[in-house]
Amino acid sequence: MPAKGVLPDQPSAYLQPPPARVISQVQSSWRGLRKSARFLLVVDASGWSSSADLGQLQHSIEAGLEQLNATDSVGIWSLPGDADQDHRVLTQFAELQVVRSGLSQALGTIQSSTQPGVPLRSTMAAVATVAAGADASHINAVVLVGGGHSAHADVALDKALSDLSAQSNHTPAVALFTVAYGSHPDLTTLGLLAMAGRGGIYDASTPSSIGRALAAAISNF
Repeated sequence: MPAKGVLPDQPSAYLQPPPARVISQVQSSWRGLRKSARFLLVVDASGWSSSADLGQLQHSIEAGLEQLNATDSVGIWSLPGDADQDHRVLTQFAELQVVRSGLSQALGTIQSSTQPGVPLRSTMAAVATVAAGADASHINAVVLVGGGHSAHADVALDKALSDLSAQSNHTPAVALFTVAYGSHPDLTTLGLLAMAGRGGIYDASTPSSIGRALAAAISNF
């Protein structure tokens, strides 16, 4: 007799999980099936005070980029910039197989600051840069890593959201993903930016979670 609606002798048949070798082959084949990616990584290190955060982030970025194909194109910017520049260009757009050898050195030049920067203006510039060379045959995206805190000199949030939303309606569109990182990140602002850019937000507000969050963001490619 069924007990609480459960038949004790069921199921009489079940699916056998595929061998680990098959699962591994399926996972590997995904890289060859998806579109090539062209994305710009923007690291906002303004408002940070711990060099340990930078070391953890560098390691996580390198590990995250390992998920990409060698022929995927990536560029990296960092905030704050030098002198009167909003951001610094760490690597120009190039295939990952080209920039990989100098990746550690480039990431090692990221400079943190206890003062907030202009992440909204820099994000808008990053999206515009990717859009200028966007290709419908590629995944075009920007990944912003940071706390989402802005200086008074930054553009208004409403202006940034309006511009990002308009760009997301273009073809080909540029998706924006945000990774909340640093001390007390502004999850509301980062979430609104990701929503306007038709991407997603990932929480890495603790150093131990940055690797998982960055990998999740990059997995969208």
